[in-house]
Amino acid sequence: LAGEAGLALLLMAWWIIPLIAKKEYSLEFGTNWPVSLLRTVPLELLLALSFFSVIAFILAFARHMYAVLVFGWMLTCSVLLFYFGHQHVAPVFVNVRLWPFAFFGLLALSAAGAGMLLSKFRFKGFAVAALLLLTLSFGMRGANNVRSWARWNYEGAENKLRWPVFQRLIEPLKGTPGRLANDLHEQNNAFGSSRIFESVPHLIGKPILEGGLVNSAVGSLFSYYIQGETSRSCAGFPNLVSPPSFNIENATAHLKLFNVKHFVAKSPATKKALAASGDWRLITEAAGWQLHELVSNDGRYIYVPKNPPVGVLFTSHDRDNWKKAGLEWMYSPRLLDQPFAFLRDGKEKIGFPGTMVGEESFLSNCRNAGDGTAVSRQAVSISSNNARVLEEEISNNSIKFRTNGIGLPHIIKCTYFPNWKAKGAKRVYMVTPCFMLVYPEHEEVELYYGYVLSDKAGMALSFLGCIVLIVLALRIVRLPSRPGTE
Repeated sequence: LAGEAGLALLLMAWWIIPLIAKKEYSLEFGTNWPVSLLRTVPLELLLALSFFSVIAFILAFARHMYAVLVFGWMLTCSVLLFYFGHQHVAPVFVNVRLWPFAFFGLLALSAAGAGMLLSKFRFKGFAVAALLLLTLSFGMRGANNVRSWARWNYEGAENKLRWPVFQRLIEPLKGTPGRLANDLHEQNNAFGSSRIFESVPHLIGKPILEGGLVNSAVGSLFSYYIQGETSRSCAGFPNLVSPPSFNIENATAHLKLFNVKHFVAKSPATKKALAASGDWRLITEAAGWQLHELVSNDGRYIYVPKNPPVGVLFTSHDRDNWKKAGLEWMYSPRLLDQPFAFLRDGKEKIGFPGTMVGEESFLSNCRNAGDGTAVSRQAVSISSNNARVLEEEISNNSIKFRTNGIGLPHIIKCTYFPNWKAKGAKRVYMVTPCFMLVYPEHEEVELYYGYVLSDKAGMALSFLGCIVLIVLALRIVRLPSRPGTE
């Protein structure tokens, strides 16, 4: 088992090594569910499984069948983590995620115990058949919604009654600029899921605000904050976020910041607020859902800011300090016209072309911005009002643009990640709240998604694992067969 585990780690290193190395770019999200292990299975079934599990332990030790005890190890670890993981491992060690492992360990262990008992029977076939029939009869007792749940989740969105409504809402968006956001309303479930609009990029190629799992990108900190400003309900908030109140005025400024061009509304409060705002235009309405356009946003991802970015020098060792700093900036809408570049190591500090302030000075500016006081006296408006991005091309792994503002700051409204590299600019900086910043040295600039040291190390280890796997396979093929085994 140790050898297999080592080989498995080598084969997975291309993913695990970068995951560990870039952990600071992930988020902590989730809390324990109010669920009891003992109440999720009928008492008589739990007693039966426990009986066979005890038999498995006893017989496995007596017969030296230690592989059976692996299931016991899984069961024990899962139960301990279920009850104590949240307190002693991590605050986001959500208990319900251990539920499947706990019950699989119990089922597998009890099956092994039943198998070892039945192996002593004279008529093993009849004994196995009788036990299977008893198990099936128990499973058929009582009502459950597994069949209807499975049908609802897997029949496809096209088979939902509201599919024509969904089509009418998203078809006008095909080929349009900017991102899509939506009111997270429970009635969205009529389309198949309350989060059905997260499938829009796959259906028509239109980017959305949220994007991916909430734990997988720093941008989730801000997209879920905006979701709280636009909807009475939210899918949840990462642990660092202070949940906002419903506020379409602030939401509009933040949606424009994140290049949201279109919005689907369902709740009466959201629809009423959008209708009263001069920034939004109603495009279409279908069965109570409305599609709106943010007319004050041009839908471009790259822009030259009004004020030059001010560098923030981080000195604390808290790996989440820059995330908290981005949120503090986000909490103060008056700061949106003043970007701040987050400088977190010596290389970034050397050569930064703008003014730099300390972490405490930045936080003080953020917390005092709400009363209308000056944010940054060091910031001077960019004098070249004619500087603009002439062309831009955005894809999954590449961002290209052409500009006449050589030497001026250009902000890309896409989440920063260390894998992004630049051609036509010296380096890529992180800028508030989590975007990318470059200073073009040429008219044409390209940002591309490349590899960093942890990626290369992980791939090298996985390549080594593949070689080990091939060598082991060749050894097995070449082993001479023993007499009587052909």
